[in-house]
Amino acid sequence: MRLVGLTGGIASGKSTVSNLFKASGIPVVDADIVARNVVQKGTGGWKKIVEAFGNDVLLENGEIDWARLGQIVFSDPEKRQSSGPAYFIWDILGDNKTMDKRLQVINNSGTKDETEEQFQQVLRKVSEPLTWKERLRSRDEAAAVDRRGSRRRRRAKKVDEVGLDPLYDDGFGEVTVTDYLEAVRAMFPLGAGAGAGPPRWFCPVDCGRPAIDGAPPLLFLPGIDGVGMELIMHHKSLAKVFEVRCLHIPVSDRTPYEGLLQILEEYVKYEHSLSPNRPIYITGDSFGGCLALSLAARNPEIDLVTLLRWQWLALTTIPFLEILCKEFGNVIQMDTLVWKLKLIKSGADYTNSHLDAVQAEVLLLASGNDNLPPSGEADRLFKALKSCKVRYFRTSSDRLLMEDSFNLLTVIKGASMYRQGKQRDAVADFLPPTLSEFKRTFDEDFKLVHRLLSPVMLSTLRNGKIVRGLAGVPDKGPVLLVGYHQLLAMEVTSMVEEFLREKKAVLRALAHPVFFVGNYETLRQELSLFDVAPMYGGVQVNPISTYRLFERDEFVLLYPGGIREALHRKGEDYQLFWPDQPEFVRMAAQFGVTIIPFGCVGEDDMLEILLDYNDIKNVPYIRETIESFNQDCPGVRSTVKGEEGNQVLHLPVVVPKVPGRLYYLFGKPIEMKGNDNIHRDRESANQLYLDIKSEVENIMSYLKRKREQDPYRSITARILITQLVIFPIFSHEKNLQQPNSPAAQRPSRGCHPRLAVCGDACVSARSASRHCQVGHTPAVYSRARKLLRLAVVVLAGSPLGRASAVLAPRRFGRRAGYSATDVSRRCHLVLSPVHQQ
Repeated sequence: MRLVGLTGGIASGKSTVSNLFKASGIPVVDADIVARNVVQKGTGGWKKIVEAFGNDVLLENGEIDWARLGQIVFSDPEKRQSSGPAYFIWDILGDNKTMDKRLQVINNSGTKDETEEQFQQVLRKVSEPLTWKERLRSRDEAAAVDRRGSRRRRRAKKVDEVGLDPLYDDGFGEVTVTDYLEAVRAMFPLGAGAGAGPPRWFCPVDCGRPAIDGAPPLLFLPGIDGVGMELIMHHKSLAKVFEVRCLHIPVSDRTPYEGLLQILEEYVKYEHSLSPNRPIYITGDSFGGCLALSLAARNPEIDLVTLLRWQWLALTTIPFLEILCKEFGNVIQMDTLVWKLKLIKSGADYTNSHLDAVQAEVLLLASGNDNLPPSGEADRLFKALKSCKVRYFRTSSDRLLMEDSFNLLTVIKGASMYRQGKQRDAVADFLPPTLSEFKRTFDEDFKLVHRLLSPVMLSTLRNGKIVRGLAGVPDKGPVLLVGYHQLLAMEVTSMVEEFLREKKAVLRALAHPVFFVGNYETLRQELSLFDVAPMYGGVQVNPISTYRLFERDEFVLLYPGGIREALHRKGEDYQLFWPDQPEFVRMAAQFGVTIIPFGCVGEDDMLEILLDYNDIKNVPYIRETIESFNQDCPGVRSTVKGEEGNQVLHLPVVVPKVPGRLYYLFGKPIEMKGNDNIHRDRESANQLYLDIKSEVENIMSYLKRKREQDPYRSITARILITQLVIFPIFSHEKNLQQPNSPAAQRPSRGCHPRLAVCGDACVSARSASRHCQVGHTPAVYSRARKLLRLAVVVLAGSPLGRASAVLAPRRFGRRAGYSATDVSRRCHLVLSPVHQQ
């Protein structure tokens, strides 16, 4: 789109030319009309004019007397100096050198026909299609104007305005290797002149406009094949947050290595000139990685972020060339193969001799199953480059980018390398987790752990009623969750999962700096805990981050006890170590945040501390290691005295127990909106701080009492009931996702946790089928009766009797030889308040 500026003196014909533009179907924005609208009676502009010039410039009806105002402005130098707008016009239009190249003049001193003829010449000029450079320039100029206009608003940008919702569909997994082969065939046309022409840039068809304003460009450099489509499985996901462009090197091209570098260098410098403060991402695959490193070495002054899929070039490229020869033997000739091998050698020699000049951030993606020497190539680069991170995928092949289990965007986010400015901003540059990432993390990686722990989530409504789920937590931020940090932070992942599933909200956890400083990169690590924390919203704990998260209406997770609670000592279960620092309460009052105290119990059913810090610090070698580690790691409470400030990072020695269960309870929301006095009154803030701390302790005491009445606290009971009785009969998770069904509206009276939406206590297989809308066959009913009758006979009177009684139908009990009274007495039927709710 072209923007045309029309200006001129009084009676120069601006209205005439404007009407010609309108008659040609071109929208016209009249600055005079806009200027009058912003100073209408009662507006902010009107108030400023009255404040500057007094009521003398107003008519009787309150409107501005423009004639009177003009006399004052143009006759009084001091008043004219205060008017201001004339001094900003040229900044908007640009400097004269830039304008002269695009300036066209219509001389309106002749006849009307001559004016229209001149207008037609202008119209033809501005209607020409944009060139590629003009398209890029107009895009970046618009983005620059938008950044200038939104710079003041950026800090206050809300979480629902970033362009991407949590669990958005990134399109990853929709494209397969078959699509890649089809794309390769399309880029190797047959016939005369096939594969000819110079290297060129292209934007893949499936890459639309980025969902994020000011998204940085991502340039992909292909391997020795030159196709440029190796990222085809990642185009859709990357295009959400990058402007993706790929380089294609035709098969018949004979540009030498330094010639390719010159082409890349010109384009990168052009991009840098358009947006000097925006990073440029360069992704290279094998030979493309060689080009990327050489380019970074030649341009240390440009902000480059280099992502390399690395392998030893001289050998690993040969098998791929053989594949190309088999598929496209009629296109690729022997002289092409010889040229490619020479290109590889020159590229490897040039890159190795310039590694010390690379200043860019480098993320190295290494494969574990290359099966070709030397295996230490990634190690050599990790040690040679100044700023290098390595993600080592042990089970992946040399075609890492083509594997359906590898998501490049996830790796970039996990390594904390996505940014839109010169420095990474953990708050503003955060990208919410995608649907594919969520499924991979919680439906695969953590699936077994969460099934074993079977967490129970409870929340408190505003009227004080405790309900199952997160209904008591507000749907919109800003929200501050304040609670107890369990041993080894075992409670965090379940909370993150539940908030994403039920609230579609990301918990921005205020975490220890160890997760973000990047000083603990190991050479052969894959995605680790240090990557998962920033991927799912973790932010380094400090007042500035908290302030900005509140400003953006986020869900913030705060543990005042910090590492001292997560790495507590023996005998300190469920003990709070909160320092006397109520600053978060005062900040919450300033932004009108809803504070929700919460508690979680269950760590004593999972782990037992064998050696704590007091034990291992007496071991000589381990003591020096812990001291050295903590000296290098930034602390968060160096000014706090006592145990609350004893935030020593270490790993206690623990032994697992037979898993019990995690229980969460989110307390009654505390509304801070309207409590401005707390922001100013430190005494009131301190009192509220102590009330919150007391509420967290009360919640944990409540949960410890109530879990004793839960028939499914033991993993043995859960496995026996779910595997032997429930799951073979009622495996219908899809039906449990129908909250509006009649069954979901009835209160549960002791159902199995996975059948919590059932309306009754599953008094029969048929009624459970009816309530859950499954529609089991008579054969299934018969099997249900047999299994439930067996459960009553075997479990009656045993420690698991309470669990069986919850599910044992009365009529099944009678068939097994027990009356309803016997079943209740023998099984010690005590319905848990947790399930009653």
